[in-house]
Amino acid sequence: MANINISIDEILHKISNGEKLVFEPTGLLASKGGFLELSASGFRIVQGKLGIKSEQTYEWSDIKEFGVNKLQNTGKLSLFVKYDYNVMVAFNLNDSKQKKIHKFGSGMGKFMKYIGQGQQQYMHGAFQDNYGFKPNELAELLNRCMYNFSK
Repeated sequence: MANINISIDEILHKISNGEKLVFEPTGLLASKGGFLELSASGFRIVQGKLGIKSEQTYEWSDIKEFGVNKLQNTGKLSLFVKYDYNVMVAFNLNDSKQKKIHKFGSGMGKFMKYIGQGQQQYMHGAFQDNYGFKPNELAELLNRCMYNFSK
């Protein structure tokens, strides 16, 4: 694993023993004071932007699946957003949670289409950092947490 000195199995074992594990952002744009917290009940993403912190908390049972989206430099904003491609760990909510966020989800879909990313598989939420993991490793960890700890 990249920058993480513990295996996914060890992380799952610690969480199953009641520990909450915190991973700090490692990317170039990592927000100060942000982190990803994993526990048996779910996960929490805390991000700091311009001195303002935002927090999102999800239970494992809220999630349908995690995966990696590949973002390409296409769409109307490609003149302003310069990258060949980027990958982002993202997730889809289960059907009951999707209905509650339909308004947000449809707005996100419109935005993703506007920037040329409307065909992404995972559209309900995303992580702005990989917290020291490779993207596919973070997605695997989160999927295994979801399968092991969903109620």
